[in-house]
Amino acid sequence: MDVFEDHRSRLARLAYRLLGSVAEAEDVVQDAYLRWRTVSDVANPAAYLSTIVTRLCLDVLKSSRSKREQYVGQWLPEIPVEPDSAGMIGALASDLSYGFMVMLERLTPEQRAVYVLRNAFDLDYQSIAEALGTSAASCRQMMKNARSRMVEPARFRGDRTESQALAERFASACNAQDLDEVMAMLASSCRFQSDGGGLVRAARRPVLGPSRVGRMLLGLRRKYGLRLSFEGRTSGASPLLRVEAQGLVGMAALDVDGAGAITGVFLQWNPDKIAPVRSHGA
Repeated sequence: MDVFEDHRSRLARLAYRLLGSVAEAEDVVQDAYLRWRTVSDVANPAAYLSTIVTRLCLDVLKSSRSKREQYVGQWLPEIPVEPDSAGMIGALASDLSYGFMVMLERLTPEQRAVYVLRNAFDLDYQSIAEALGTSAASCRQMMKNARSRMVEPARFRGDRTESQALAERFASACNAQDLDEVMAMLASSCRFQSDGGGLVRAARRPVLGPSRVGRMLLGLRRKYGLRLSFEGRTSGASPLLRVEAQGLVGMAALDVDGAGAITGVFLQWNPDKIAPVRSHGA
């Protein structure tokens, strides 16, 4: 068990990136642990466990594909909040943004696995091929196809302290209904996406551009009496905002570029998807 615990955090991050769901990622890691208990004399535990988790995640992705295709509105990954310094899923790699997770939704399950294992975990193609039960050449082709669909790297290149300060200013400007100030912090290519899961009203398509994004945010703030505040607990490179109206109703992740502008605002307020955040005392 001690050997497994040494790898648990890494496996949780891998599962979350492949699935975009905290609950499903935790279930996969638990399943991997149960399988681990049945084997002995594993020469390379890290590779063995990564293979198990990857294959379990692929099974989940394939089985849930039709459900996601029938999803009401835009499907966004859960926004994990790290409950403490030992948090597993919330402790995403420091250079990955929430936008990275959103763009992964464009890929097939196999492409997603190759892209994550190669980019986020720096595995070579032979190791990836062994995990997927295919050839290295096939993995290279899937990686090429995945890159063509990702459009941009979705990597964090700015200063984390500055991005968090920007998030605090952004929340204050939204609360003050200051459209000019909100727009000044948004990049010309910014996008807004929201996920209500059919349970809460949300935009069916991405909203693009500073003016439209700013007006959408202030409209939501005014209509529902929302108040935004900076969430200090981390979720990778994207600073988080709490969205409250007589209690927590959502979480928003902000993507920030190297020039200090907000390129993406992702509002997760599907009640089912923010339930894990509430359960961690948010």
